[in-house]
Amino acid sequence: GEGICASQKLGDLAFNPVINNGVVYLTGSEGGVFALAEGSCSRIPEGRGLVYGFAGGITAAPVIVGDLMIVPNLSRMIAIDLTSTSADSYEWIFESGAIIQSTPVVAGDTVYFGNNDGVVFALAIDAATDEGEVIWRWQTGNAVVAPVAVLDGVVFVTSTDTTITAIGSGPAGTTTTTTTTPGASTTAPGATTTTPGATTTTAPETSTSTTAPSGDTTTTSDPNSDVGGFGGAQ
Repeated sequence: GEGICASQKLGDLAFNPVINNGVVYLTGSEGGVFALAEGSCSRIPEGRGLVYGFAGGITAAPVIVGDLMIVPNLSRMIAIDLTSTSADSYEWIFESGAIIQSTPVVAGDTVYFGNNDGVVFALAIDAATDEGEVIWRWQTGNAVVAPVAVLDGVVFVTSTDTTITAIGSGPAGTTTTTTTTPGASTTAPGATTTTPGATTTTAPETSTSTTAPSGDTTTTSDPNSDVGGFGGAQ
């Protein structure tokens, strides 16, 4: 191909560029997001600052919705107003409790992502408070580092616990999930999981009972039983 331009050194640009409304946003892991006019390697776009800074570094690529940029900053998800370059341009800052390497995904008026504690979050883009607004959260078995995928209101999550989980709205007062592992599948509510020599039945919102070949039965609580009906998965 034919080279068009090259920028000055901008630091460790560890994540993919994001293009929105004629502006190219470049993300550096050291904590800077640079805004350049589309087709240029140096021109600052009208109504934008050259760089937006995030102390401590950026841990995944941001997502942009209108004039709002949502950026993973260590364990925090931060939404900033791109039309302002002042230090108080944050719309909200949400603390997830663990490093975020999962690029946020927007569907409708909700942003979805996971963290290294294995928790998947659905947040309102237009949060009611400056601390962010959680619509629901879901606990997986290990770190979630890849972006989720959303289709027809169902959120598909891959985790380093070797599973993929589909999260969506179930009947009133319940949630519906499907988890697939190599050799086993689980669907809740009211579903069964079959593994060699054991059967697991998950009741809506409550507990899991496992019957081993010996006839012994054990019961464990569902870490996601307090989620309730999602309703907010867009």
